[in-house]
Amino acid sequence: MDRRHFLTAGVLLVAGCSSDDGNSGDGGDSDIQDSDGDGVIDSEDYAPNDPDVQEKSDIQDGGSTPTATPTEEPDALDSVDDIEFPSDTPTPEPDNDDLDIDLDDLTDMPEHVEHSDTHTVQGPGYYQIPVEFDREFSMEWTVTNQKSGDYDFDVFLMAEDEYQDYLDYINDEDSRRPEYYVDGTAQGIEASASRSLTLSGGTYRLIIDNTDYGDAGDFGAEAERRVRVEISAGTT
Repeated sequence: MDRRHFLTAGVLLVAGCSSDDGNSGDGGDSDIQDSDGDGVIDSEDYAPNDPDVQEKSDIQDGGSTPTATPTEEPDALDSVDDIEFPSDTPTPEPDNDDLDIDLDDLTDMPEHVEHSDTHTVQGPGYYQIPVEFDREFSMEWTVTNQKSGDYDFDVFLMAEDEYQDYLDYINDEDSRRPEYYVDGTAQGIEASASRSLTLSGGTYRLIIDNTDYGDAGDFGAEAERRVRVEISAGTT
């Protein structure tokens, strides 16, 4: 039998059998006194005033044994449905029809262009209109003088690299003189002129010229011109 339990039972037994007289004359009550109520009488209790210590070994580690704090258990899942499993649904493959793109849709090059406007050409000066296609195209242009015949002008059609030389030449006549497409050019226009031709793919400039590069105008002192320009160009 556990010592503590045995002594407690003994105490209860003695207490039930004590007489009404509080003094026994032999000091019996002091022999079985349990001051801390831990079930071990004071005479056998190593710490009679500490209910957690009955023997010396109980304080070998520096005091009474600490009460363990219970670990909180995580909330249990209500059912297997609460668990998120990776999806087994395969990722859909792209539709090959979406990848079938016409290369013509990937270019900004138009198949046909139209231009119709009236432009003021400073004197001396020029006005240029770019025309660009990525493959062979036909081009037709018409120009109309919006002033009298005294204000004649020239029209030159040049490739892009020749146009860059043209810019150098009108600023410095010692520079290389640029070349132009004869079939797309007209000089000394007093009223109107038209030209049509077929060109390979590339970038071209239609130049309304009011400088000393061409035949028209007063040499070195060209007055302002007003010219109506109409262009129609498209791939062949």
